[in-house]
Amino acid sequence: MGAVALAAFALLFALGADTAMTPEPAPQPVPAPSPEGPPKFPEGPRADRPFDPMHEKMWNIVTDGALPYNGSSPTEAMIRAAGELRKQQVLNLARAPWPPAQLRTFLPVTPAPTLSAEDAESHAHTNVLASPSSGLTGWRRSLTGVFTMPAATALVHPGQAQRVLIKQENATTNAYLYQRTPVAAGTLYLMQLNAAVSAGLGTAGVAFFDAGGDIISAPAMDLEGVNATSRTFRVPAPHGCMAAAVYVGKFDSAGGHIEVLEASFGTAASAPVSLQNGGWIRGVSHSGPGVATNFWTDGNSGFNNGGVGYLAALQTMNVGTLRYPGGEKSDSYAWAPPPWNAYTKPKPVLTRNQGQDWPYNDNNWADRSTNPAGYSIPVLDFDQFMGYVKATNAVPYLVLNYDSCSLRFGSGDWSYDQLLALAKSWLSYIVQMGYKATKFEFSNESFNTDYNGYANAYWYGWSLAQWAPQLKQVMPSASIGANGKPTWNSMGAADQASNNGQLWWQQILPQVSKHIDFLVLHSYPIWNQNYNDYANSNPNFMADANNGAYTIQKWAAASDVSRIRLAFTEVGAIDWGGKWGNYPASLGMGICVFDIMAQLLSHPLVDDAHVWTTRWRTGSPSPAQKAGYFDALQPDNTLSPMGMAVAILGKYFRTGDLQSTDSLAYIRTWAILTNGYTGINFILLNRGPAVSQTISFNWYYGNKNNGQQWVFGAHAGYSGSPDTDPSPTFTQVANNLGINSANQLTVMLPAVSVTVLVF
Repeated sequence: MGAVALAAFALLFALGADTAMTPEPAPQPVPAPSPEGPPKFPEGPRADRPFDPMHEKMWNIVTDGALPYNGSSPTEAMIRAAGELRKQQVLNLARAPWPPAQLRTFLPVTPAPTLSAEDAESHAHTNVLASPSSGLTGWRRSLTGVFTMPAATALVHPGQAQRVLIKQENATTNAYLYQRTPVAAGTLYLMQLNAAVSAGLGTAGVAFFDAGGDIISAPAMDLEGVNATSRTFRVPAPHGCMAAAVYVGKFDSAGGHIEVLEASFGTAASAPVSLQNGGWIRGVSHSGPGVATNFWTDGNSGFNNGGVGYLAALQTMNVGTLRYPGGEKSDSYAWAPPPWNAYTKPKPVLTRNQGQDWPYNDNNWADRSTNPAGYSIPVLDFDQFMGYVKATNAVPYLVLNYDSCSLRFGSGDWSYDQLLALAKSWLSYIVQMGYKATKFEFSNESFNTDYNGYANAYWYGWSLAQWAPQLKQVMPSASIGANGKPTWNSMGAADQASNNGQLWWQQILPQVSKHIDFLVLHSYPIWNQNYNDYANSNPNFMADANNGAYTIQKWAAASDVSRIRLAFTEVGAIDWGGKWGNYPASLGMGICVFDIMAQLLSHPLVDDAHVWTTRWRTGSPSPAQKAGYFDALQPDNTLSPMGMAVAILGKYFRTGDLQSTDSLAYIRTWAILTNGYTGINFILLNRGPAVSQTISFNWYYGNKNNGQQWVFGAHAGYSGSPDTDPSPTFTQVANNLGINSANQLTVMLPAVSVTVLVF
């Protein structure tokens, strides 16, 4: 592999040839929905949505020239005007039908003045498609097909979550990107890759050259698998080298393509990060970060142990959104027993009442003395939940019970018609009470083999198409979400078991897109990893949001694409593979949750994200169980490290405009302009060791004095590895900070920490 890749790479380096883009196929008609059930589509991508992951990033595409340049520094008015224009461009492109004309109208980008034209120029080869950046380091495409880079440290910039598709035309051609950059002999460099391969192997590497242009060494790494995987390696520049060429592509004979989410190369030591010109990404969601409640435990007054009450805990967490009644438990939940009328009040009961059903068969949870069964513990009823919603001014998400009708052991398990009547009665009660609750999820993880039932794609889509109009008759303002995996080509468990070849979203969205308002996605990107694996991989956690956006573009009716949003109603750093370990909750888990949530909420189509969950109990509901990596709350209602992450996001990530993001070896940043662009929250997440970090506040014309520095990190005196600290703190460590005349500020970032600079 290495010899083949190197030979092909050397050939490209010598020729520097470009090839024309493949013409787009003509759109084909989309089958009309059928009242008898969801339409059937031929195998493979839909003809009117060519398989091109580039366009799932089009929310990030803006035209060059938005900021006029006359050879001098722009004025504040110019910055603001450009920001408004760029904002509109981003929002328009986020909702544009495929293919947007803007994809073919980029202007060439001038290489950075510190690089020669030869070093800064990169070439696209064999149908390489790339999305550009919003003023940040990354690939841009000119009309001639030549790629240039403003700087030489990133092939694909992770902060902007671009994706590049590198496709082999056939098994005898190589397809790759490369970038030349000067290097210093003896310096330790870091290369990071996050990519997925459709077939065979992808390869990424660095070729080091001497002054005569001969290759000294060429370390490389292979990648395989259809799911995005991160790879990182550190390599010293050998003696005598003057330049390096970073490359990524396919050089085998398997055909297919490699999709690159991140590919970066730079010194392993920290480099400056900066607020970039014109990098407007989105106005941050005012509800944004929140938590998924657990009605089994959150109504139990035993969960305070002399500490604060549940409401005080939610207020401390700064929640902007709350989910109820929970996850899979929602698929056995009824807000009240029938019959329902104007006098009915909330009293949660079970819709699954057979001996095989859990929790019906567990005395720790169920009270079988009533029919239907109730609960043997004090649970959080709907009126109580809405009281907390009102007190926190949060946006509620309510999960409707549908899946359980697919797994019935007897008449005690409610039927399809009974569950539909239940849902309509719940919405009717909400309208009657004047509650501000309009967002509804159509069941929980219907694609999974869960103990409360699950659905195949055909019947899930058909049922949702039947329910939605009836629910909106009861509540015209209802906003309904369809749940599924955040990948366009995933299959549900029922469809996999029957081997019917039906893709989840392909069956569902063409039929229901006119009825729904958002996709319900869950993101648990940590699998069989511990903190060190996470820290060394620089992961792109925005991938699930990007895949969700692509799913909408690919399968929804064209007339619905512009209005369907994304909601991540469960998010966590939970390692279901078991490598990280469950207890206790630690700073490392809190840092990882912050990273996942902040990246997801950076996507313009994501309105809300909920950490799962307030607390989870297995076996006994006893409050004595300490918080694990499921729990945002401790038994005394103080915040766990995950709850602290939500609290910080809720305070600093819920107002203003997200202007730019950046990423270094261990550091990821977010810059949010506040108070009419006169203030800024600059957030730096450090997964690695302590480091002195310089921030360049370019293009920031607001307050530069009296800044504060807050740190979420290990508590003072903790002697273990910082990521294992079960009791981290969030404290102010500096006041009266000032940005100097060069628009720079240098701060110390503790190991394993989140630092917030507030001006």
